[in-house]
Amino acid sequence: LREFRSLRFTAKELRSGAGWPEIRSSGLTQFGVLRRNCSVSEATVSESDGATEYLHFADKIAFDGWFLVTGKGAAANDAVKFVLEGSNDNATWTTVAISCECGSWSADTPAPEHHMLPVFPIPTARQSVVRFNFVRNECVFPDVTFVITQWILALVSIC
Repeated sequence: LREFRSLRFTAKELRSGAGWPEIRSSGLTQFGVLRRNCSVSEATVSESDGATEYLHFADKIAFDGWFLVTGKGAAANDAVKFVLEGSNDNATWTTVAISCECGSWSADTPAPEHHMLPVFPIPTARQSVVRFNFVRNECVFPDVTFVITQWILALVSIC
C-alpha cells in the first residue's frame, strides 16, 4: 500500500499530440484512489492548474491503486501520457505511477522524462472510468494478466 496526503496528476501529452507544457487541461472530470479495486475516495478533483489536477486529504490515505474518469472536453483532449505523484507536505513529490499499460515500471526506479513516457490507450468513450492497480504484471501477455488480476480481485474483495 502507498500512503499520501496529496496526489497530483499531470497530463504530459494529449491524444491530439499536444505536449507538455502547452497543455491547458488534463481532460479529467475525476480521479481518486482504490483499495482492493474499490474506490476509497469518490472525490472530484479538488484543485486544478492547467495540465495538473490535485487531490488533498485531511490525513494520509492508504491505497493500492487509483482511477481516472475521462470526459472533460473532446476525446482529443484526453491525456495519453501522464504522471501521478504523491506528497505528504505538498513540497516534496514522489512518482507513484506513469502511463504504463502494465507493471513494467516500478516506483523504485526514476520515471522517464515526459517525452519518453509510454502512451496509455485511454478509452475514447466519454465518462469512462479507467482503473489502475499496483500489482506487478509482466508485459508478455498484458491483456490476459489484466483479466486474471481483475477476476482474482473481484473474488477477494466486495465493494
